[in-house]
Amino acid sequence: MTALLTGMLLIVAWRSTLAAMAARWFTDAEGYYSHGPLVPLASLLAAIVIFRRRGLPAGRTAASGAAGWALFGASCLLHLLSAYAGVMFVSGFALLGAAAGLLLIAGGWPLARAYAAPVLLLAFMVPLPMHWIAGLNLALKTHAASAAVGLTGGLLGIPAVLEGSCIYLRGPGGDVRRLVVENVCSGLRSLIGLVWFASLYALVALSRGRRRLVLLAAAAPVAIGCNILRLAVLIAGARAASVACAGEGGWLHDLTAPAAFLAALGVQTALDRLLAALPSRPPSPPQTPAAPWRTRGVLLRPAAVLLAVAVLGVVASRPAAAVPQGRMARDAAPAALEVDGRVFAGCDLDTDGRTPAVLGTDDILRRRYEDGPDVVELVIVHSAGGRWAAHPPEVCLAGAGQRLLAARAWEAGEGLPAMRELITEDGGRRLCHLYVYACGGRTTCSFSAQQGLILLGGLQRRPAGAALIRLTVPAAGRDVEGARVLARRAAGRLLPGILERLN
Repeated sequence: MTALLTGMLLIVAWRSTLAAMAARWFTDAEGYYSHGPLVPLASLLAAIVIFRRRGLPAGRTAASGAAGWALFGASCLLHLLSAYAGVMFVSGFALLGAAAGLLLIAGGWPLARAYAAPVLLLAFMVPLPMHWIAGLNLALKTHAASAAVGLTGGLLGIPAVLEGSCIYLRGPGGDVRRLVVENVCSGLRSLIGLVWFASLYALVALSRGRRRLVLLAAAAPVAIGCNILRLAVLIAGARAASVACAGEGGWLHDLTAPAAFLAALGVQTALDRLLAALPSRPPSPPQTPAAPWRTRGVLLRPAAVLLAVAVLGVVASRPAAAVPQGRMARDAAPAALEVDGRVFAGCDLDTDGRTPAVLGTDDILRRRYEDGPDVVELVIVHSAGGRWAAHPPEVCLAGAGQRLLAARAWEAGEGLPAMRELITEDGGRRLCHLYVYACGGRTTCSFSAQQGLILLGGLQRRPAGAALIRLTVPAAGRDVEGARVLARRAAGRLLPGILERLN
């Protein structure tokens, strides 16, 4: 009864984190964690299977108790700090540490080792920050597309060129076709889902020891390999039929997505059967079920701590005062831009519906300033209350199909903050980008430094907003230097006023 009460208090203490995770499970537009609701049920199923096999092995010692209390206490403290700063994913992993600490306190190392797998399985329900997802997407997408281009060229004789996230190839009539490798083609969803399924399969199936480890280790390579084959099929389809059928929303694209996942599951099942057919050591004699043991006195103190954490969590997670979202970015930029006596008229561009969900804010401005053939595009992504809004532009631009040619810091001087300069190419057109992050009256070119400022502001309960400010100037022909000069002069005119209004 005490163990059940302690488990319920653990859920209550982490209720805000669990609610935030559930929101990601059901509202994530890309569906990376749509399996999230199944993970706790799968973990419970794995725990039941282990209980029937091994019971509740106990072996408490002073050392295991000390280790358990250290892990449990550190996890509770980390949870409170994370709730205070608004960093929910850290609190999610702290939940796993608290559960492991309770196992050590209740039954020592034997109990913790026996039920470590169901606890680790819970890690698959904790959504990673979206900027991590963006980075993983880009890396997986680039690797898979490069391998698929090599595969189709070597085996099928289909010449193709990969530039950024775009694959260029020729159709049967010699026409140039452009296949965009979208985020959904990165294979990240299949990778997360397959590794989770392989972990569950290895736990509840009869595979043990090295056989289980082989299945777990093979899950990621199998998922990546099947996604490479899928992209190769899409390249072949784009050449033989059309880009429309192979691109996002096309019938071949939509058909190959579940087919790749099912193929990966088939490979895992075949691998398990192959491992089962290999000679193995004789099975260990069945263990004698552990004798019933009492946990009432052992878990009373952890239960009291969890009750205190639940109460403190209400105070810690109380939202800090924040500027209402929706207008800060738009109001920070002028309607027109004047550079060297020239007036660039401004007009606002629409933002697609998925961007606010991905960035976690609707306070986004895309304003285009034009004067004849010259264009300056300004993007401001603002988040009030210290949320994690902007992704690194390098990741976003590459994900949009642009190829990064050069990157360097620009020390503006004359009272302007240092900015990061990027030169990219998109379909033969070159662009110059300048960007800077702003948070709490400070600026930085480092995404990690900006995240640190947001975290520090959350811990100090300062209602400071965070923003990404980016300017883009297309080069006329290949005149990158001319685009660079215009971008820097535009930054000199725009940045002081924008930073003053945002801060």
